[in-house]
Amino acid sequence: MIISEILAWLAVIFTVLLALKYIARISKHRQLNRLFRKFHKHLGILMITTGLLHGILAGNEETTNLFDMQFMSKLFTLNLGSVCLFVAMLLALTYMFRKKLKKRWMFLHRLLTIILLVLLVLHVHEEIDRQHHNKEVNFPEISEQSLNQLWDVSMIDK
Repeated sequence: MIISEILAWLAVIFTVLLALKYIARISKHRQLNRLFRKFHKHLGILMITTGLLHGILAGNEETTNLFDMQFMSKLFTLNLGSVCLFVAMLLALTYMFRKKLKKRWMFLHRLLTIILLVLLVLHVHEEIDRQHHNKEVNFPEISEQSLNQLWDVSMIDK
């Protein structure tokens, strides 16, 4: 379903933007770091929301309409997308419990970010590979009648 793919790519973009915050910080580019810090929490919420919506709609064929749609057919199955969403939620939890985690929260947050990025690359690669190999070639249906017409010499103008 095309909306699910759009949501998936939005979630990927938000994830990359979130990870760029670290690069902006270590580059010591003050304005860039300030910009990423300002929108980091909002991007995190957008990433989880778009990822969740993608997961809810995933598993439907491209031609599925609103009446044929199956919701959450893949969301709670063991697949890389669900694992990515789980790690993203753990990232949010490390932020929410940063005061209880004290100094460990930043280490956990960065470690989970690396894990999420690796899982996301694997998930995207897996999906692209699956789509590439599952493309069906639709040959025209060949019936006995069409074969007879093909071999019928009387149809050829003399």
